[in-house]
Amino acid sequence: GGPGVLRPGIVHRLDKGTTGLLVVAKQELAHRLLCDQFKERSVSREYVSITLGCPEREDGRVETNIGRDLADRKRMAAFAFGSGRGKAAASNYR
Repeated sequence: GGPGVLRPGIVHRLDKGTTGLLVVAKQELAHRLLCDQFKERSVSREYVSITLGCPEREDGRVETNIGRDLADRKRMAAFAFGSGRGKAAASNYR
């Protein structure tokens, strides 16, 4: 493609094996600049989650195992921490 043609490019895969979230650039310049930021480790990440109920504390740590859903292998699911199913995962929150 010539000038003005969109050529999306995958910049980075965040948290491989869990969220499967991708960073994709729509333009060549954006792709190059984003790649440089990941290479220099100057990118900060902020996650937003949805919780069921209200945590007892304002900040803390959630530890669980993440693996393939037993009913639907295309989905991921949380299992008891240390259960041996999936991989151990931990997130701090505030």
